[in-house]
Parts: sequence; structure tokens; C-alpha cells
Amino acid sequence: MSPVQPAARAVGFIGLGRMGSRMAMSLARAGFSLTVYDRVVDSSRPFAAAGVTVASSPADVASRSDVIITMVPDSAAVEAIVLGESGVLDSLRPGAVLIDMSTIDPNVSRKVAAAVRERGGHMLDAPVSGSIALAEQGQLSIIVGGDPAVCDSVRDVLLKIGSRITHAGPNGAGASLKLAVNIVGGLTMQALAESIVLAERAGVSPAVTVDVLSNSALASPFLKYKAAQLLEPLAPAAFTTAMMQKDFGLVLQMAREVGVPVPATAVASEVVTMACALGFGAQDFAAVAEVIRTLSGTVRPTKADTGNE
Repeated sequence: MSPVQPAARAVGFIGLGRMGSRMAMSLARAGFSLTVYDRVVDSSRPFAAAGVTVASSPADVASRSDVIITMVPDSAAVEAIVLGESGVLDSLRPGAVLIDMSTIDPNVSRKVAAAVRERGGHMLDAPVSGSIALAEQGQLSIIVGGDPAVCDSVRDVLLKIGSRITHAGPNGAGASLKLAVNIVGGLTMQALAESIVLAERAGVSPAVTVDVLSNSALASPFLKYKAAQLLEPLAPAAFTTAMMQKDFGLVLQMAREVGVPVPATAVASEVVTMACALGFGAQDFAAVAEVIRTLSGTVRPTKADTGNE
């Protein structure tokens, strides 16, 4: 069955966390007929105040929507929301498109896609890359797996969330590529943490090291985006250590399944696991620097030392 076309389409959004709430608000500002749901009731209050319909369950969202977007923490959450009791499949409209924008196991993504097809719908895995600030601006990068014609049919929705859409291949390809991309983010953070703490141990302020890196051939948008967390790793998280641990676990699983050695990722994954064991799971994943400090007996610098006030 062909997906419902833009002219008569209603959009649902499930998962109003740090990223999802910004993405959903972009859709609301764009004027879509929007219905939202989050299991944490307080997360929906700003949308209710803005006149957006708040649903009572994922099934309720599906009953009101031609396009349903999910943005939740992990594979288990996606399965529960789509396949579970009062889930999306209970009320999926004929020809509706489910777009899962979470970072999850590609196998689970393909499983959900098959279940959606059996109910007469379409599914895209479309994880995003970018910061909370980019989510607020509708400037995320979106990696899509699934039928390219279905991707084209929802491009108007996706372009209110992101500024760049890359079709990676069939169902599961978007989820797979996002995990490959996250290797780079995780390893870059590991390298930055080691560089900063090594220089710090030798008597150089972290602020000086970050400034030099930011104005060198190694400068990058990632470094600019993460500089604040590198200098204050225990400040409010942009992306938590626990989430990075989850993603590294999925990368290692996928690597074993396809037979690709990822030794650097395996080591970085262990450091992230150490960070979680040390109680930094809810902190930004820049907290890997705290692991290096702990192992080297380095005392974390004060705000005056980092150059932050």
C-alpha cells in the first residue's frame, strides 16, 4: 500500500526526551497537525500548553497519525512502543509510515519493519546525528534506511527536523551506519580525554590544551561542540556516558555479526564501562577524562584551573 501523501497527513511523535522534545517542537512550529506521547507525563506539558494534542498511549498516537516518529533510548523501548500492549501496531492506519529515529540494534529495526509491513504500513530507520542545539534549530543530519520512495514521501516532515537526509540503503542500513558514525564520536572523545589529562599531568591547564587543539589542524565541529563538557565533564550532560556505553555495546555486537575487528572501539568501550562503574553514567560521556584522571592519580582541576567561571 502506498504511503499517505503530504496534503492530508497528520504526524505523531513518541519520545519527548532531550532530543525528541526539540525535534517534536520543530514539527509543531512548522504547523503540522501533531500528536505527542511520552510515558513521563511532565514531558508532554509544554506541548499541551502550545495546543498540541497529547495522546494517552502509543496506540492512541497511531490512531491519529499518518506518520509516526519514535525517538527513544534503546531497542527494548522501540519494541515495547511498537510491538507491545497498546503499541503502535494496535492502531496503525493503512499506508502509515513509522519513522524510528532512535539509535538501536539494526536487527531490531529490521524486525520492527517486518511487523509494520505485515500490518500494511511502512517503516524507516532514520537515526539522527547532531547536538541538542542543532535539534532546536531543525538542523540535524538524518541517516535513513528503508524504501527510497517511502523516504521521499516523508521528506517534508524530515526536513523540519534535519537539514541533511542521506538514504543509506534498505531497512537496517540507517541504524547500522549510525553505529559506525558513533564509533568516531566515541573514539574522538577518548583521544581528547587522554590528550587533555596527559598535558594536565605535565602541568598544562586543560583550558590551554583545548584552546590549542581548537586552533590547530585537528580543530573540528565536534571539538567545538564538546569543549564545555571536556572542561567541566560533571556539568549537565549533552550525551550521557550510559548512552555511549549502550552504543558501543551495539557496535561490538554488530562487528561480531559481520566479522569486522574493531580493536580501538573495544578498548574505548571498556573505558566507558569504567566511567559508568565509577558513577559517571548520568554525566556527559566526556567523563571518560575522569577515568584517565583516576587511573593516573590526577586531581580534577578547579574551575579556576580550567578557565571556566
